[in-house]
Amino acid sequence: MISVVTVFEHVAYLHVETGDGLLVLPPAHEEVWLGSTSVHAACWADALAALDGVGWEPSEGDDGGPCVEGMTRTGREVIGLFGRDPIRSEPSLEDGAAAYAGLLALAAVADD
Repeated sequence: MISVVTVFEHVAYLHVETGDGLLVLPPAHEEVWLGSTSVHAACWADALAALDGVGWEPSEGDDGGPCVEGMTRTGREVIGLFGRDPIRSEPSLEDGAAAYAGLLALAAVADD
């Protein structure tokens, strides 16, 4: 089962059974600044708070920041998420792979 959570321009696709998720970020070229404040940064904080409230957080990348999973076909960055309490704590390799493939398709992540 996949849930979709939208917070402003951020769209999260959450596979609640396996605990895998993807967060599609707003288009970088549409960034708006109000003085020294980034609208995308403010929305990022709200998206993380909303996801945290339902048990999800960004996966950590090698550099300590969010793990980038790719780009959508329209050029939006996609980061990985994980659920703290998935329905199945240890899904099979096949089920995990199928869940991840479904998330990539829904998020419209471009093939490399």
